[in-house]
Amino acid sequence: MWNSIGQHYDLTQTQKQVFQEAAEFHLRSGGAVPIHGPGAAKASFAVANDMPEDEFAALFKSQRHELHLVATYAHERMMQIGFNDEPATTPKLTSRELEVMTWSSRGKTAWEIAEILGLSEETIRDHIKHACRKLNTSNKTHAIAVALLHGLIVP
Repeated sequence: MWNSIGQHYDLTQTQKQVFQEAAEFHLRSGGAVPIHGPGAAKASFAVANDMPEDEFAALFKSQRHELHLVATYAHERMMQIGFNDEPATTPKLTSRELEVMTWSSRGKTAWEIAEILGLSEETIRDHIKHACRKLNTSNKTHAIAVALLHGLIVP
């Protein structure tokens, strides 16, 4: 969240100026979603508007899961468009991995998915780990984005 950066870091005059100029263009509130992977790739997805900071903070907090998913999906898509010369082949996941990834895309935790499917939490984590490996992703959110991109799951 932009409004908390000054509380955690000493901003330079130039950095303060960026925030002041953003406010002049009605970008008073904002936040960034960090993206890690694949490999050493790193990116950031920013959202901003002119809402009062407290309203924006509540909205950003309540929608952070969806923002992270959108950011990761957009990053993955841009990586595919920009860096792949050959069309990607569709990865193959087992029906159980697809089921677990679908529940994960809906925001369910490993514990909740285990309860829904009648499996252990460790088994759910194993399915997620295997899906990540097959999809060549660095984490669960990245795997969800790739699975969505390939049309393997529908949240």
